Amino acid sequence: MNTLQKAIAKRDEFLAEHPHLKEYQREIDEVLDKTPEHERAHVLGILMSSKLFELQNALLNLTEAVGKE
Repeated sequence: MNTLQKAIAKRDEFLAEHPHLKEYQREIDEVLDKTPEHERAHVLGILMSSKLFELQNALLNLTEAVGKE
């Protein structure tokens, strides 16, 4: 089994344990299918930054909601 096959197996194992993330993985796969090979690392960085921004906003909203109680 090569490195890529091992990584995919680990990803599939992770997704089996966290099925709520399967939709996000589908989004990633769709974007990468349309991305040239030499741009994939850059695109993955953008996707991760975007998700981090979403998480930061959710945390901010949660913090504000708790502060109002």
